Amino acid sequence: MQAATEYVLVVVWCTATLFGALVVHGPRAHERFYITLIWALMQTRTFFLGGVVLFFVMWGLHRSGTPLLGVRILGALFAPALAFVIGRHSFFFLLDQPGYYFLGPMIFLTDFALCALVYGILLLPRHFKPDATPRLHVHWAVLAIFVPFVPSLLLHAANPQLRGPIFTVSTAKPHHHGEVIFARWTPGADALTVVPFDMHLPPPRGGLIPEPETPGKGYVNLTDEEAERLRAAGITGSVTVLGSSSLLDAGRLVVIMSQQIDAPFQFFTPAEGTKVVYIQSPGGWRKLPPEAGESKTRVRMYVPEGKSNVTSFELDTGTSPPWHDETRYIWNR
Repeated sequence: MQAATEYVLVVVWCTATLFGALVVHGPRAHERFYITLIWALMQTRTFFLGGVVLFFVMWGLHRSGTPLLGVRILGALFAPALAFVIGRHSFFFLLDQPGYYFLGPMIFLTDFALCALVYGILLLPRHFKPDATPRLHVHWAVLAIFVPFVPSLLLHAANPQLRGPIFTVSTAKPHHHGEVIFARWTPGADALTVVPFDMHLPPPRGGLIPEPETPGKGYVNLTDEEAERLRAAGITGSVTVLGSSSLLDAGRLVVIMSQQIDAPFQFFTPAEGTKVVYIQSPGGWRKLPPEAGESKTRVRMYVPEGKSNVTSFELDTGTSPPWHDETRYIWNR
């Protein structure tokens, strides 16, 4: 248990800490820091189980006569290899987020490999020395305090939308997770077509570690219900999905724009369990369906100062500073 706990703390949380320190400044640092912590929280349980498996494999090799030097060499090979096998699918959740470019993924993977290497060479072999002294109670205390308490504080600081008790994960206020879909409408005489957003990683990021093939996934798209709702409203031409983002305590929101706005437009996110489409038409903004329920979170579409070709998205819960996203819509000058 001590070895597995160290595997989690070194490989997962040291990687998140090192990478978080490097991306905490610069464009979209707030969002990147938040995503990094989410990644670490998601991987903790899986890597703990992986650490148990790794320990028993090395323990068996050592009991069968492998010397300590051999354990160090095999640990240098097995610890990073197992880490990449376990975390392979999660890399694409992390690295395909907005604000990450080629250099960011390279830095993250370097940190990840080095932390796993340090564990395999220095920490894991200590457990097989003749004078090794288990410190199970200390490591369990570190794990129990660090995982539920510190990340909750950091997440709360990184994303002001997270409110309520933050001292333990089990007592945190539950949130309903919705989403917002961003799309662009090109009016035309032909019947409406919807072009989904392809989230698969392009080379060279996708070629560095082959992206897992998951049938039916990897795209952001409108639902059949939303597409039919647009057709019933007389919308023709093409709608191109540009991406998505998560929402707290809200339903599913689809924002469709056709051109740069002349003045800010404000509305409220849909209530939990509700699906709403806001589309910018020549006659003004339309809400589909008009009677859909709303939450208390305000959305504001506006043109940021000095960026006349950009439409920004602002989310205001009323209980914390608004969250801004200034790269959702970019128009030709």
